[in-house]
Amino acid sequence: MAPLTDAPNEIIYHICGFVPKISDLKNLCLASKSLRSSAEPFLYSSVILEYSFLCIPRIVPLLRTLLRRPELFQHLDTVSMNGWGFGGQDDSRAIDLKSLDTAFKEQCLAAIEKTNVPFTELWIEKFHSGETCLEALSALLLANLSSGTKRLALMRNFINGRELIGKVMQSKAYGELPALDRLQEIKYFKGYDYQITARNDTFEDAISLFYLPAVTDIVAWVPNSPDFRWPAGAPNLDHLTSLDIARLSDQHMGKILSLTRSLKSLLWTWEYDDSGDPC
Repeated sequence: MAPLTDAPNEIIYHICGFVPKISDLKNLCLASKSLRSSAEPFLYSSVILEYSFLCIPRIVPLLRTLLRRPELFQHLDTVSMNGWGFGGQDDSRAIDLKSLDTAFKEQCLAAIEKTNVPFTELWIEKFHSGETCLEALSALLLANLSSGTKRLALMRNFINGRELIGKVMQSKAYGELPALDRLQEIKYFKGYDYQITARNDTFEDAISLFYLPAVTDIVAWVPNSPDFRWPAGAPNLDHLTSLDIARLSDQHMGKILSLTRSLKSLLWTWEYDDSGDPC
């Protein structure tokens, strides 16, 4: 019987699509260079990072590989950065900077500087602090996502109090970083912070999602702004078919709905409280 490696590439690729376990895909990549090119798109197609009080996401080994081989970013079809609260505990998870090897640090710093965004200095500063290094690394992963990514989820633990994530999303939406020009689904849900209310001033971050050029589905927590204005002019939302919005008041919601001519599904959740959130 002829070895699998002798089969046409399209046949090998098709077979890899039926491999059920990530561990098996890893083994295929290690077994043969010829099999690697067919297995890698499936191995990296879905990236899930979980962040909680007990679980620090294993982003370092992932980024180490991606920065060494940036062509792999094109395979990241679905990226989920999950986490909903820290159970009342301190939400700052420190990374031991001594555990990061010099080569990896240099890779990260070079990649951050290469972005040439206005907040590079802040980014580098956060990278050099154990308390905020994870935020800097998460922002670096997000900054390098491009046309290969179709679905993206950014949840509370990666957003709340993490200003870099919002800055990176704005930069991608407004063309300062590689565009998410094929992104179809975005979930960006922070939720209200009752302990540190200053963290809720993220209107500019959330509203930038509406400038993503191909998104059909948006799920977002959008805080209210005293003066709702489109920062880059009214966006074209003809491609948007599903919208799930929380927090935003009815007055501001109307300004979004006036542009969503193709909308088929709408879920709007609004609640009033006396926190001082402007309506």
